Amino acid sequence: MLKKILLGVSTLSISLIFSACNSASTSEKTTDFDAASKDTLFYDFVDIDTTDAVCLSKFNNCPNAKVSYPIFNTPDTTLNNFLNDEVMKSVLFDTDTSEYTTVNDVIKTYFNENASLRKPGDADDDSQAWRIETAVSVYNKIGKYISLEIYREIYEGGAHPNSSVEYKVYDLLIKKQLKVAELLNLKDSALLKIGEKYFRINNSITDTTSLADAGYFIFGEGDDFEDGPNYGKFHFNSNFAMSKDGVEFQYNSYEIGPYALGAPSFTIPYTDIQPFLKLKIW
Repeated sequence: MLKKILLGVSTLSISLIFSACNSASTSEKTTDFDAASKDTLFYDFVDIDTTDAVCLSKFNNCPNAKVSYPIFNTPDTTLNNFLNDEVMKSVLFDTDTSEYTTVNDVIKTYFNENASLRKPGDADDDSQAWRIETAVSVYNKIGKYISLEIYREIYEGGAHPNSSVEYKVYDLLIKKQLKVAELLNLKDSALLKIGEKYFRINNSITDTTSLADAGYFIFGEGDDFEDGPNYGKFHFNSNFAMSKDGVEFQYNSYEIGPYALGAPSFTIPYTDIQPFLKLKIW
């Protein structure tokens, strides 16, 4: 399934885990496969965990790379191709304008970057044990929508690693990513009040404490954000998933507050958000 990883990559572990809970059996594999009616979908899982062998021959602390992702193999070949292409876009993501060619390329580039900065005699402490991880997983499926979670973490020395969680929601029938603006009007004043209510509940902020005093929504665009009208004001972002309980929004570290506050999230139950939905979920 994957070519052998070259150029000094060791400690390689690839596991394929068959996942088909509550899915159709093999005998049901027909061209009339109804993805919307299934509780989940068929997929295999690739898990790579590898450390640079060339580095290990010279140093004790060396870069490690982890990459994991599903490979869909439902009875619908067209759907498989769409989902697997979308998964690989996340796995091979480099910048907004470029991507890697293969998983091997992701790992080789990272190891080579570390090697280019190290020479024999350099300090060999924990800070040199760089690590990078990209993990794509199926977060939830509800009706014709599937939510994928993309977790990324990187450590290249310093006080702590940096990590992020990104969600992507896909319509399985029309084979298209669903944008939050197609689902909700995030500027709706009534929805904003509901969103702030659940943000406060999920993050243990009392009604008498301002969001700014709690350390939230104090970061934004522009050098003068602190003096602007949006400072300390609740707002949605576009990073959402359809969870089993409702529509979930995820903020990442440094997005709306300092690192110490972590990566806050909150979920608006379907019962509360139903009047604001632009699309029918079920």
